[in-house]
Amino acid sequence: MPSRIGSSLTQMDTLGGYQRNAQSAFSDRVDQIVNQQKQRKQSQLAQKPLNSKIQTYNSIYSRIFSNRMRFYYRLSAILAFVTTFLITFPFKANLIFFPVKFLMIWTGFLAFQQGRSATITTSSASTSNYIQKVIFLLSSKKTYILAASIFFNAYIFGIILYAQSNSSLRYYLETPTKTIKPFVNDDFAFFIFFILFSTFIYTWSYISHERFLLQPPIGTFRQEPLEYLQSMPLRRPLILSILRSFFSALSIPLLYHFFFRNIFFKVVLKPIIFICDLNHQLPRSDFSVTTLATTTIYTWVLFVCVDLLNELFNAYALVGCLVVNKPISFHSNTQFLTLMDGLKDIKHPLVRLTAYQELAYLSTSPDYKDRHAFYDVNNWTLLLTEFYFVLNNTAKSARSDLPKRNTVDELKGEKVNYLKKKISLFGNLKKYESNLDFEFNFDLKNGEDAKAEELQHDKTVFHKDNEQILGNTPTVQRKLTTFEEKFNEFAYATINRVSEALRRFEIYARNYFNMERLDDIKETNSVTFQLYIVLRDIGELLRRIFLGTIDEQSNKRIPNKEIVAFAIISLTELLIHSKIEDKKHIVMDSLTESLTLLTKVYKGTSEFLSNPPVKITNNHFSVLIINELTISYFFKLVIYYNSLVKDLLLPPEVFKLAKWCTDLALEQQREKKHVDILE
Repeated sequence: MPSRIGSSLTQMDTLGGYQRNAQSAFSDRVDQIVNQQKQRKQSQLAQKPLNSKIQTYNSIYSRIFSNRMRFYYRLSAILAFVTTFLITFPFKANLIFFPVKFLMIWTGFLAFQQGRSATITTSSASTSNYIQKVIFLLSSKKTYILAASIFFNAYIFGIILYAQSNSSLRYYLETPTKTIKPFVNDDFAFFIFFILFSTFIYTWSYISHERFLLQPPIGTFRQEPLEYLQSMPLRRPLILSILRSFFSALSIPLLYHFFFRNIFFKVVLKPIIFICDLNHQLPRSDFSVTTLATTTIYTWVLFVCVDLLNELFNAYALVGCLVVNKPISFHSNTQFLTLMDGLKDIKHPLVRLTAYQELAYLSTSPDYKDRHAFYDVNNWTLLLTEFYFVLNNTAKSARSDLPKRNTVDELKGEKVNYLKKKISLFGNLKKYESNLDFEFNFDLKNGEDAKAEELQHDKTVFHKDNEQILGNTPTVQRKLTTFEEKFNEFAYATINRVSEALRRFEIYARNYFNMERLDDIKETNSVTFQLYIVLRDIGELLRRIFLGTIDEQSNKRIPNKEIVAFAIISLTELLIHSKIEDKKHIVMDSLTESLTLLTKVYKGTSEFLSNPPVKITNNHFSVLIINELTISYFFKLVIYYNSLVKDLLLPPEVFKLAKWCTDLALEQQREKKHVDILE
């Protein structure tokens, strides 16, 4: 085993040299771990019998996933039966074709399940604004697969509605003489347009809001499907779907008759006109309220069914890593190697997420035997390398592409407001908040110096052929990053110009009305005030288009917060349990490296929070979640190893953060004793 980072720091004389050597030693430690991993893998392959074979995590999970989807098939069949009843009996349709309609609708529901299975996604879109999101969605194959599954269901509902309708939906209109070709029925054309347009709007809303994401709650290891379905808020989605259908019923007829009617006949209906040998002239406008009402009801039932099917799929796809209280990897004869295969399986995102979920479960399991495999020097080296891959990339991406600062005094005098307000681990800190001043002097750099240092010291760990490689960022990725940086510079410059113009106009408006705030103006009908409102809305729209929201900016940097969170939980809990369970102190010897990794993550996320690219409007975005989780588990680890941490030779910023956690714990303890005495 290579020596700890602390052994390479004992000969340092100055604090500056101490910090540089600490960072260099940590990088050398990672290089040694990666090299040892490759050597051990080669030796294991050489010593392995020819007839032995490691069972992949994906093969086990695929079998379990198929079994779980059987419940989806049964519930979707029940939903198909209810849906067939709703669209048959109220319209007095012929009951002879009831089984045929049921099979058609159930086929559509199964097609939706196949579309969801083929497009399983666990990470948010790595886009920072609406323009990038639109481009990303239009260039993604998953978008078209999901859209095809939804449009296929709309096609089935349209066929059933057309078959149940009377002659009003016949595709042609009879003419008085045979010399004139029949015209296209305008009611039939509107029926097709309404279904296509409403389905397109629903599909775009479904995909752009990423309602297909599979993200289990952080800290949960098994989620019962029935409990998940019972906890679904049904009233709000139903009300929203009714309002959406009502809005469609009012807006789509206007759009059709005033904007799209001519184009629709010339483009979409052209094949029908040609095949059926109909009249090419535009028919007279014929609007039927009955057709509008019937089509609106059918599309509303369709979209409610898709919403329910989406939740059914989520309920059984997010059951978790336990099968009858038994982890998935325990179904293999090579448990640890199977689990490691799942942790590295980047081709199957849900498999990798479930593997990290299982790792977090094993690290917190009450049975110490579940962690026995981790206390092997070879196994722990493999696992520590995977932790480094996830956490190091998270630290880098969190602080990447942030707006330039006016000063270099970043994070000085920070009181860690998010930490005090959100982390329940520390309890109520209001009584002694003045004693918690914390100066975290991170050495942050801007411009070319930061980029050069990033290439030299903060190398990227990236996957290649399912293996981690430590090195500089690939050339293609660097070019894409450079293009995105230039685009963001243009976006920030544009927003700043608009903000400056708005600020100057606000000063003029305040002087004009002799008011301190424009919100207090009572003359809201004045031209100046209305112009101010328009400019303000334009500014917000430009910010939304070019810069996005805090959630989009955060998801761009940490799109897989669940994996990062499970990695932090697993690393910390394994270190805590190893103090008693690891007799050889294999895991505990990595305490310095682990504290350094957690500090890097906290540092990167803190830079984002102290210098956000857009205004923070909520407190549940991914960077903030990882920031709070990191500092809470860092605090837990430092307090648990308090007697050992003070003897370690830590890098300066790690030592400073550890000392702050220790001082905070002592302050809490004194406060608790004071309260006990008063009581």
